[in-house]
Amino acid sequence: MSSNQHDTDTIDADITCNCKIGSGIEKYTQDAFHREIIRQYQDDDVSLRDLEERINKELVTGAIRRAESTEWGVASFDATPEEIVQALHTDEASPGEEKRIETRLKQAGIDTEALRKSFISYRTVKNHLNDCVDIDTSTESTITRTDARNTVGWARKRCEAVITRTVERLSKTGIATISDDFDVTVTPRVTCNECGDSMTISEFIGSDGCSCSDDDTDE
Repeated sequence: MSSNQHDTDTIDADITCNCKIGSGIEKYTQDAFHREIIRQYQDDDVSLRDLEERINKELVTGAIRRAESTEWGVASFDATPEEIVQALHTDEASPGEEKRIETRLKQAGIDTEALRKSFISYRTVKNHLNDCVDIDTSTESTITRTDARNTVGWARKRCEAVITRTVERLSKTGIATISDDFDVTVTPRVTCNECGDSMTISEFIGSDGCSCSDDDTDE
């Protein structure tokens, strides 16, 4: 173990963290989640982006768990933590779905705005690991095909959601109407201006590159 890595068995005693992640863990979940974040990053090679999603979902899960243990009581919640994060933290949910989830949270006695403000970004994860836990994340410069597919999938899903909401707003105001049953599809392509090769991003990730790489090999 390198000098900048903590022993995850003693991490609860080591961390006195007042950053946004530390505050969120203190408010919504348990101190042991500090150790889990480090374990996932160091042992499971979970990326900063994936840790962002997992932490935000854990905060939601903790908020619901707290609501269940209070006088409000939540026997069942008809939205997953992922759907709640999407509604409060991203542009991926429709306005109607966002409003429905906000109402449901309030009915459960959950402070929606406080939960919204507790959500973090992957940069917050990076700062937390660097500054609060003394883990150097600068080595996270390599990428696998799976990493690339996950990142592109996330970006495409978000782009489609933003466009979908824009279309809904246009239709609602009567500028450009469309039925309620429509789909938005984003298919990014990669085009090399040197050799002229053009392929979808999925094809590019699965390939060895454009024809320029063949030219380099022949030299």
